Amino acid sequence: AACLMVVELIVDLRPDDGLAFNGEPLLDVFALGGLLCLVVGLAPEKRRPSLAWVAAAGVLVSLATLTKQVAAVTFVPFAFWTLSACLGRDTEQSRLRRFAPTLALAGGAAAPVLVVIARYAFARELWALRYYLFTYNAHVYLAPYGDAKADRFEECLVAHAGWEILAAVLVSLALARALSYVQRGSFWKALDENGFLVCVALSAASAGLAANASLRDFPHYYLQALPWFALLLGLVVEELVVPKQASMLRRILVHAAMLFPLVLAFGVLSWLRIRGYVKEAKSRRPPGICAYVQARTRATDSIYVWGFAADIYTFCRRRPASRYVFSTFVSGYVPFDDRATHAQDEARMVPGSHEILMSELEAEHAAAVIDMPGTMGGRSMTAYPDLAEYLKRFCPPIKREGVDVFFRRDPSGACIAQ
Repeated sequence: AACLMVVELIVDLRPDDGLAFNGEPLLDVFALGGLLCLVVGLAPEKRRPSLAWVAAAGVLVSLATLTKQVAAVTFVPFAFWTLSACLGRDTEQSRLRRFAPTLALAGGAAAPVLVVIARYAFARELWALRYYLFTYNAHVYLAPYGDAKADRFEECLVAHAGWEILAAVLVSLALARALSYVQRGSFWKALDENGFLVCVALSAASAGLAANASLRDFPHYYLQALPWFALLLGLVVEELVVPKQASMLRRILVHAAMLFPLVLAFGVLSWLRIRGYVKEAKSRRPPGICAYVQARTRATDSIYVWGFAADIYTFCRRRPASRYVFSTFVSGYVPFDDRATHAQDEARMVPGSHEILMSELEAEHAAAVIDMPGTMGGRSMTAYPDLAEYLKRFCPPIKREGVDVFFRRDPSGACIAQ
């Protein structure tokens, strides 16, 4: 199951979906690293959990959450397993020492968050932290759905009904297996001894529910849940097929019999898909606008692309002149909400973003501005009065490949030959 998860991560995250590379895959690294720490720290053979390892698990789940907020749900299964260990093991301790692992997990999780808050406070940018962590996601990115969020959620549920039923079966089987070991007076002890199975099952369920919190239903969202369900599948198969008292040889034979045909099938299909990606990549050519820009700027120059087209920087081999490599924040445009009014766009713009953009373009002495309104529902940079006024510092626009290119005037104020 773990092998299949790796293959899926490699193959299903398309090369042209680069936005996801700093999201779910990195989130998974931290979350699974936290699980590994928890496995070591809460090993059943230990009379008392290791506070250091449990705290490390808290740190890693916090880093996963700072990578993408939806990872916060992972803390609940981690805390449940830790609490089960506290209640199911040595009870001849003071209350503080008994629940010390739970406090260690919480303290470890709090540490990175406090460091980030302190850094933003030192820079006097706490408003930015609050805005991008909470306000933008809740009040801007979800704004196009208005009062129809529940309807959209139902649409997504119906669209993936088959996978949801399979996921529910796996989670139910895992929890039922863990609870089957419960005897009178040993509830927490049984959950502690089967803590890994319970933790993975709850993590899979919570990740699956939280993955599509933004309701966009992009395929890469579910990479957050994929490793948990891969582990869960392996654990359920292990519990149902291989007896606990089975010898190591028997375990190896059973695992090989199950994994070999699956890995072979996925390997062949993945190879065909990757070959298609490579063929597609070789056939792609840089946009025609790049040759024009490269001929009129230096390799060390920076440019700014207004639009939802950050790939232009890579194709044109020019670095971005601003932090806003996607112009959604400064334009107020929410992807796919092309019919939003100008007033709605203005209400959704990040406060102060226009001033930041213009100051960065000046500080970087941007050699050119490429206006690509077609990538943002027809929203041109010239539609915003202050930005249109700023563009007057550049030469009049030149139409190339269907977009306007503004080149910076030379020191004398003259424009380059067109």
